[in-house]
Amino acid sequence: MLLRILITILFLSCSPVCFADHEQYLKDNAGPDRAYERELPLLPAYCRCKAAIDRNRYKHEGKKWGRVFKSKGKRGKEWMHVHHYCFGLIALSRAQRGLGKRAHLLSRAEQEFNYMFRHSSPKFILMPEIHLKMGITQKLMGRDAKAVEHFIKATQLKRNYVAAYVHIIDFFKEHQNYKKAIETAKRGLKYSPNSKALKANLRELQSLSTTKQ
Repeated sequence: MLLRILITILFLSCSPVCFADHEQYLKDNAGPDRAYERELPLLPAYCRCKAAIDRNRYKHEGKKWGRVFKSKGKRGKEWMHVHHYCFGLIALSRAQRGLGKRAHLLSRAEQEFNYMFRHSSPKFILMPEIHLKMGITQKLMGRDAKAVEHFIKATQLKRNYVAAYVHIIDFFKEHQNYKKAIETAKRGLKYSPNSKALKANLRELQSLSTTKQ
């Protein structure tokens, strides 16, 4: 009798980690916004305690990241909202990897990034990155003009943001506006003079521009 009681207590107190098929257990108990364990490496480290399905496993990291964000901005007030950014990243990543309904996932990502715009200071440390991800989302939704607006905003907030400059260059290249693309590459190199990506783009653009003349 005592043995049966002990077994029952052990089973009831056992965390999901105890189960053989841990990920299946999590999948069966997950909301659509949460990240599976295998998705966590695709997300920023701070998203583990914010958006993992089994976020209790990473609960101890929350205080650490909370202190980091509080040291970066206005009393860290945005930290309480960062899970929305993580949810947006999860939806965008799944759309890019062809998991689920693409239009629905992109719409969800857009909603989450817009939430962050509404609830964050323009000086929030993640704001340039949020604009970049929103730009990528808009691009995938076929809204090139809106996409480039966000990429430009990202470079205005973070002058040396190479990834954003590259997206702007790609936009101008796709529209065969090599002059604007070259100007963008040079502007990016002004703030990131050692960027290999920008240097390679500039060489290619100058070659294309010469060929088109």
